[in-house]
Amino acid sequence: DGFLSTRKHTGRLLSAMSSLSVMTLSVLTASTLYARLLTVFWSPASGPPLLEHVLVPLAAMALVHFLLNSTLVAALTAFARRMSIYTTWRDHYLWTSMTFFSGASAAAVAYLFIQRLGPLAFLIAMPILGITYYTYRVYLGRVEDKNRHISEMNRIHLQTIEALAINEETKRIEAR
Repeated sequence: DGFLSTRKHTGRLLSAMSSLSVMTLSVLTASTLYARLLTVFWSPASGPPLLEHVLVPLAAMALVHFLLNSTLVAALTAFARRMSIYTTWRDHYLWTSMTFFSGASAAAVAYLFIQRLGPLAFLIAMPILGITYYTYRVYLGRVEDKNRHISEMNRIHLQTIEALAINEETKRIEAR
């Protein structure tokens, strides 16, 4: 999803590959942490894991996924725009934590429903998953809008500087 939406909106293969790489690294790291923490809170001999067994691993997974993903994206953005990584992260990516934690919450609710009510519960959980996906799409749209706005402002700023330089050069030539 990240690769295709980035490729669609930026048209740049490098940006799309970066998006895919960041997502791959953050998902791999977060899921590995989840699997390792699950072994601390649950033993397969005790039967299927209960919600209380998966809550801490799930919360840790969401936190690591958010921090790694948002920090890497902020770093790529900051390097491209010659800005501070922390400022870029705080101003443009901190608020995205809502999508990561709502996704983890939706997973916990879906797990609980399926565990307690059976596979039919998956159908009950679908609207929650849809809302989470919609929230993520809105987030991507906002990021893309901000990126376009910044690019436009940079272009206008450069044109202004060029116009001022031409004006100064013209004044200097006329003064001779």
